[in-house]
Amino acid sequence: GNITPNNRTTQEVFKCTACGYEDNADHVGSTNVLDRFNLFHWLGVQANRLYSVDEYERISPKKVSRYYLRNILNQYYKARGFLHHPVLPSEVNSVRTVLKV
Repeated sequence: GNITPNNRTTQEVFKCTACGYEDNADHVGSTNVLDRFNLFHWLGVQANRLYSVDEYERISPKKVSRYYLRNILNQYYKARGFLHHPVLPSEVNSVRTVLKV
């Protein structure tokens, strides 16, 4: 999606500067954390494509190109068959998701 500090101008409200979606900021943040958790478990043994696990079993994202990440995310979304994220792109096609109407 559209990641910028301008999306969260107050502590309570998230408003996307790209599409105008607005919701409780904590709800949007928790949805994003859940999506990352689900993605990690969906990847299973291939999780090392996107994440590193240190000696204390902390997970941190690897630096990958946006094209590599886009490919993995599109596979994930297609495998799920639907998105429950507030913004429902038909496909993740750029850093700023474009909604097709």
